[in-house]
Amino acid sequence: MNRLLITMAGGVVSLIATGAAKAAPPAWCKGAAVEPPDLRGLSSKDVRDVVKTFVRAECAPTPEVDAQRAEIEAARQQWSRRLGMTEADWADAVPYAATRDDFFVTADVSVKSLGQATPIDQYLVIKNAGEPASEIDPLYAADMFEPNLSESGRLAFLQTTCLHNTEPVPIDAYGMTGTEVMWAICQADLEQINVARLFDEVRADTAHDGAIKMKLRVGAYDVAARSKAHAAEVQQMLKRDDASKKLFEIASAARGPWAAGPGKHTKLLELVLAMDSAAISQSRKLLDGCAERTTAALVEAVAALPAAAFADTGDPRKDEPALVPRAAGVLGRSPAGNLAAIAVLRCSPDSVLGGISRSVVDNAPPSRGPRNTVLAKVIATSLTYD
Repeated sequence: MNRLLITMAGGVVSLIATGAAKAAPPAWCKGAAVEPPDLRGLSSKDVRDVVKTFVRAECAPTPEVDAQRAEIEAARQQWSRRLGMTEADWADAVPYAATRDDFFVTADVSVKSLGQATPIDQYLVIKNAGEPASEIDPLYAADMFEPNLSESGRLAFLQTTCLHNTEPVPIDAYGMTGTEVMWAICQADLEQINVARLFDEVRADTAHDGAIKMKLRVGAYDVAARSKAHAAEVQQMLKRDDASKKLFEIASAARGPWAAGPGKHTKLLELVLAMDSAAISQSRKLLDGCAERTTAALVEAVAALPAAAFADTGDPRKDEPALVPRAAGVLGRSPAGNLAAIAVLRCSPDSVLGGISRSVVDNAPPSRGPRNTVLAKVIATSLTYD
């Protein structure tokens, strides 16, 4: 489109083309308050700088931008594909461009009951679990959402636990990195993460603003890029010692039994998640009536075990000091017993039944989810490094 200059000559109106008109900002720029762009940002190796420069170029265009409009637009379309963004999704980039960096992009979990958590809620819970003040770690937090872990939640687990360092992990004098066990636990999540599905989750989440959505998109792009370097480090690790190969084999094999065992107790997992929700959110309302529900679950788990399973735990009439730990060990080896004990402990930790449940949890291998199950299996296996 050409800009027209109106002139008067001898009473005749003349329209003279004066060159290309300045393009109007797109609709998604509405409300944007950004400074004019420095187009050098489009060449940055940091995708965050690239996204923010595109927003400035579209919403506060300069003559330099207008002169390079076609090239800039072609580049923006390429980045749209890389970040899984539609044209409407660029509205999310506007508040993101106003932030200093990703550290300042924060959000609150939109629900107290984690069974209703959106994918971005899962991301936030797992991310926060990595903080020093949290009572749970990212391993437990990711396991809480199984078997319904979102790709956004998986991204948080990978960021906090598996790919938190952009530099190669140093190797000590013995050829060890100290990350062997955790990397073995992480491997399945690295193989399973579906970035395209994550982009769909982010777009569908209506409980959070655009800045946090862009943070997840950028994080997913980073993980996809960093995974290649991580895979190369893993291969070098496996070559240095056969024990690491064994470690990864154990981790791979241990996830299946969880899915076939504890993972099938759907209602029990929902109960435990409800109790985890109450503990994390400090919600009294979520604890209403929990004693009855968790006690019933524990009684049902005990009743499902054959009497012979408790034959060697001792005589309750003699009140042997070792009775509770022995019985707890039997119950803890039961997938349902272990999960029910966690629920009771979350509901009423100071009760008599809570004390017994604590003994179950303390004396049994963790089975809250597949990652903790892998960790328990690794701990129980003797591995000798050369």
